[in-house]
Amino acid sequence: MGAHENAGMTSVSFHPGKHAVKVKGGSSLMEAARLAGLELQGLCGGRGSCGKCRVLVLEGKVSEPDAEERKALSPGELRRGLRLACRTRVSGKRVEALIPPQSLLERQRIQLESELNPFKPRPPVRLVRIKVEPAGPGDARSDLSRLEEALLSSRGLKVKSFDAAAARSLGETLSSGATELEVALRGDRLVAVGEPRPRRGLLGMAVDLGTSKIAVFLVDLLSGKTLDACGIMNPQLAMGDDVITRISYALEKEDGALRLQEAARDAVNRGIFTLCKNNGLEPRDILELCVVGNTAMHHLFLGLPVRRLALSPFSPVISEQLEVEARELGMEAHPGARVFFPPPLAGYVGSDHLAAIIASRMVRRGGICLLADLGTNTELALKTPGGITCCSCASGPAFEGGCLEWGMRAAPGAVEHVALGERGELEVSTIDGAAPAGLCGSGALSALASLLEAGTVDAGGRMSAADVRVREKDGEPLFRIARRGAAQDGRGRWITLSQKDVREMQKAKGAVRAGVEMLLERAGVRAEDIDLLLLAGAFGSYLDVPSVLEIAMLPPLPPRRILQVGNAAGAGAREMLCSTAARRRASRLAAGIDYLELATYPNHEMFFAAGMMLGEEAVRGFMEKWRGLKRGGGKRHQGA
Repeated sequence: MGAHENAGMTSVSFHPGKHAVKVKGGSSLMEAARLAGLELQGLCGGRGSCGKCRVLVLEGKVSEPDAEERKALSPGELRRGLRLACRTRVSGKRVEALIPPQSLLERQRIQLESELNPFKPRPPVRLVRIKVEPAGPGDARSDLSRLEEALLSSRGLKVKSFDAAAARSLGETLSSGATELEVALRGDRLVAVGEPRPRRGLLGMAVDLGTSKIAVFLVDLLSGKTLDACGIMNPQLAMGDDVITRISYALEKEDGALRLQEAARDAVNRGIFTLCKNNGLEPRDILELCVVGNTAMHHLFLGLPVRRLALSPFSPVISEQLEVEARELGMEAHPGARVFFPPPLAGYVGSDHLAAIIASRMVRRGGICLLADLGTNTELALKTPGGITCCSCASGPAFEGGCLEWGMRAAPGAVEHVALGERGELEVSTIDGAAPAGLCGSGALSALASLLEAGTVDAGGRMSAADVRVREKDGEPLFRIARRGAAQDGRGRWITLSQKDVREMQKAKGAVRAGVEMLLERAGVRAEDIDLLLLAGAFGSYLDVPSVLEIAMLPPLPPRRILQVGNAAGAGAREMLCSTAARRRASRLAAGIDYLELATYPNHEMFFAAGMMLGEEAVRGFMEKWRGLKRGGGKRHQGA
């Protein structure tokens, strides 16, 4: 790099590990970390409000703390050099910073399996072996003509179109003297040609592109069997922890939408490379892909504008299924591979929920069925004799451990379950049995249920200072859950659940319960009429059902009517990857699913306020009181 190119550039080094990059002066430490391949916590999309991306500036010139940093960090922390990476900008020749472990995105437990039904594959691609005789003297036929004649005479297959990459490969293969060929066809289109070689079958990749996690599956298209799978944290988390924040990032930041697209694409490609390497394959062995995700993830991955998703009535750019050349999206696969995108259902209900509906066989089930895919963006679908209605609940990042003072994702050491012992003591279990490090969503929910059962938290969510385990910090009560880390000698810091944390959990669970109640009311059915409740997704698979019922996040159904089914979206993606019949069924189903926009539903504020109450009696009591006041013309409740 010449001297004129170095002008205005700053060398930024991150410890531990000495990751070093050069960035333009004025770039944020968050941007530098991303270039260095380091993924920092970033729940707020760079606004500084979450305070999760803390770094310690060791050396060099950086911007002065702004108002957001002064809110998030104490004067003592700022004096020690602690800063927020998203708000701190570098200048000068050299900056060094230390990244604490808690500021990095954790390796999270990712739900890959599903308990749903097998299916009959009908792959969109077929693989055949044929023999093409060498061209004789005076034979002026093109290579493609000879291949077409061989396919027609030996297999009865006609070729009407071809991929340019397949034509190039055909010429190279025949020029090498080969006469036996392996040919891949998608319908009557030639997509791949090469010499036969050992392979594990006709292979494809299914991708569940989640807001927090990405699951990638290596699948045999002929048998439908999943050969391998891997989970990856979605690196878009560094640009916002939820869909709304990422849409804002795409609209407000220069090249924001492109950065989000590239981050997701690169993560998927890493998953493809990992699975290929682990199974002795190459990306060119992948001939078909299917990607599902919520509508924002779908649009960002495809490079579609997301502005309409931020404005009422929150409509998508397209609501039809789509097939795109893998190479057009920069995905690592065979040059002739295509990516199938099922149709999104609405602005905030995507193709991942359609995939879950397909895999759950809701249409074929008798009675009334409710599917809940719980996460940062919770989707619900209610099936009644009148059809299927879906909705989206903005439950926020609390279920993923975000927004909580001691929140973390479902990584080793996360407290995943809290129970009340016989003598009122708390019994705590962590992921992998590791030393407690923080609270994941399921742990926080079960802690809240335990405190409600013990009377430490009342039905309105208020924490009692009468409990000896409740302490006060900055005027706010907080409950001690467990000592952090391996220290059990009384010197470790306490992992706590604060009053603010309780309110965050109430908002998350209130959004879900409100969505359920509005779906039920609109359909004219009662909660007790639900014959089967399916809980899907990583959070839905690991949460403690009794705890969920204790705090009344879901209606009080008998446990025999509740089934945790794992990654239903991933199961549906694999089915549509392997089956053209499933794709047609998905398209027909999507056209017939009704969408309920909760924000415009009558009295939606009442449903949310009631949903925030803790305990079934409190939820029902709130709703009955409100309806009584409404009938009597009195002033109705405004909140819990």
